[in-house]
Amino acid sequence: FDNTYTKNVYNISSVFTDSKTNSMALIKFSDIDPSIFLDGTNSVELKYRAKYSDLNSTQVGSFGDYIQFTIKNNTSLSNLFSGNNLIPTTNAIQMNGNEYVLSKFTRNVTLDKSNFQNNFLTIMVSFTPSVSGNNTYNWIFGLEDFKINNVSIIDKLNSVAMNSGTDSITQSSITLYDNAYKDKSVYFIGDSITSAAGITNPYWILTSGYLAFDSYNANYWDGSAISKEASYTDKRFTKRYLELPSNNDLVVIEGGTNDFGLNAPLGTINDTPSDADGATFYASLKYLISHLKENNPNGDIIFITPLPRRTMDRANSQGLILKDYVDAIKKVSNTYNIKYCDVFNTYDARILLENTKDGLHPTEEGHEILANLVSSCISASK
Repeated sequence: FDNTYTKNVYNISSVFTDSKTNSMALIKFSDIDPSIFLDGTNSVELKYRAKYSDLNSTQVGSFGDYIQFTIKNNTSLSNLFSGNNLIPTTNAIQMNGNEYVLSKFTRNVTLDKSNFQNNFLTIMVSFTPSVSGNNTYNWIFGLEDFKINNVSIIDKLNSVAMNSGTDSITQSSITLYDNAYKDKSVYFIGDSITSAAGITNPYWILTSGYLAFDSYNANYWDGSAISKEASYTDKRFTKRYLELPSNNDLVVIEGGTNDFGLNAPLGTINDTPSDADGATFYASLKYLISHLKENNPNGDIIFITPLPRRTMDRANSQGLILKDYVDAIKKVSNTYNIKYCDVFNTYDARILLENTKDGLHPTEEGHEILANLVSSCISASK
């Protein structure tokens, strides 16, 4: 894992095969202005987000699960600078399972300027679980800011690497996403895919962690459709958009699969809705997107296409397959100059189909796959 990255939010998965070891990520900064370093004591301020889950679903949040930060010697990464644990083990930050830790701390460390060879600085972030035995952990870490003597060097971050330090970590991976919506407000609107009944970490919560949104929420209704003609409740998208606040930086729409399943008339790209009761899927899409744009004039919109489902190639009573509705979403999105995330036609989406509970609704693993797809799409949109 020596790839060079330029952003600071990433997801790490680790498999522990023996007791109470730790997983470590090395974060390297380069081309730092040497004048910010002082002889003797240097003030280090670090702001971050962190979260983890035990994918074996045992003892999540046990006392003793913690993360800590250490400045590493750039000449030999196996050696620590003496006494420069930014968070010593005795003060390590306790993690609480699926709850995010959002924190900022300042530590004074004694480092001679000569230790920063070639203007490099590396910090190690380590996660130590309390549970013994074979355990699979997924932890998310976002470094939001890093200052030396009140000077931010976050823009100097140039690489992230895994350093197992032990044979007990048999598998590790890093997924890094652009942080364009960091510290922004994001709202998701969706159907049962977004409500994710029985799922601990739905895709939208994982995505919000991966991309370090400042605030995020979701509006969902099981069985809801975009089109009136396919909706058996008044909770169709063209009504529910009014429940969203009007100051979102980003609105993410996930929908359309129920329009296919409930036989909504498709219509054509030329259909024009007169009100929220558009008679076709195309008309309802236009109504939804145009009114969301009016309600969020300074925000962005991204549409997640329907996911692959077991019945996607079986024609409904309109003689239509799921791809017809996916194509309509893409055409209308292009008409209104908004981005869409085509999770229907990707290779990973086909894998996603294999990770469903019923041929439609993703499992926990499926939501992780979907979160990676959506995070990647959002990061590339701006």
